[in-house]
Amino acid sequence: MNKNLFLYFTAFFYAGLTLVALILNRLLTGTYLPSPVVLSWEAAGLAVAASGLMMAAVWLLVVLDLPFMGRIQEKLAQYQPLLAGLSQSERIYVSVLAGFSEELLFRGVLQPSWGIAVTSVVFGALHAVTFSYFLLATAVSFYLGWLFQYTGNLFVPMAAHALYDIFALNLLAWLNARDELKR
Repeated sequence: MNKNLFLYFTAFFYAGLTLVALILNRLLTGTYLPSPVVLSWEAAGLAVAASGLMMAAVWLLVVLDLPFMGRIQEKLAQYQPLLAGLSQSERIYVSVLAGFSEELLFRGVLQPSWGIAVTSVVFGALHAVTFSYFLLATAVSFYLGWLFQYTGNLFVPMAAHALYDIFALNLLAWLNARDELKR
């Protein structure tokens, strides 16, 4: 897929996901917007700390080179050249769109109705490229759900998700460059 087409698709996909979240929220609660998104230094600090834990966990899994991580990397390898070709600002763009819209839907709309467990399993299933990735995504979703429940502020999981995605896209680019050097 062409990079520009990917970026346009990403924008339209996440705009659509945001619209679905807002419509679902209206149908489920009768309000236009879900839980508050409060920007504050405290919320930003919590998001940075929370994303740091997720980054450290994934980095450790990659460094340990566990067999199930190899299968995940094999599945993601088909996307590595495209994602590695993104500039840093494009990686941030994709990550912010994903963090905002996915957390709006999953934490802001679905979690208050379905609870953390069901929401996390659905989140994991929709991210599953392998069974191991399903388990990892479900665990991350539980963590983001707990963050939302603990803080009551949708900004915290949104920002943590976006920061983690920036890290993950950079990690994929690094893995792609490393693999290219090995060839």
